[in-house]
Amino acid sequence: MISMLRELLTFLGAHFYLVLIGCGELVLAVILLTALSERRNGARRRVPVTVPGSGPEQLMLRELAEQEDEACLLLRRSDLLPLYAAGDLTAVLGVGVDTLRNDLAAVLTQLQTPEEGRRF
Repeated sequence: MISMLRELLTFLGAHFYLVLIGCGELVLAVILLTALSERRNGARRRVPVTVPGSGPEQLMLRELAEQEDEACLLLRRSDLLPLYAAGDLTAVLGVGVDTLRNDLAAVLTQLQTPEEGRRF
């Protein structure tokens, strides 16, 4: 047991610089993996919390809100009702997102089938 430990220390001493390089690479790999992990999670944390919804919706609306001459609506796929708006929707359409949502809901309830509503 002692002779095996002595041989290991002799081997490591003979290749001291290679051991230093290996330790440096190990530390660098840990730093890079930590930075990559923080970068992936950091994009989610930077999104403002004031916009409800999931991360992609928040990110999209934040990007679209920076556009000055545009207004964008986020529609729910099942019934196509507007969920969120980015930009100055009142200046573009003359109505707010709540009024638009209520009007579309009233129209869609008057139609016979959901397919008619999607075509409409």
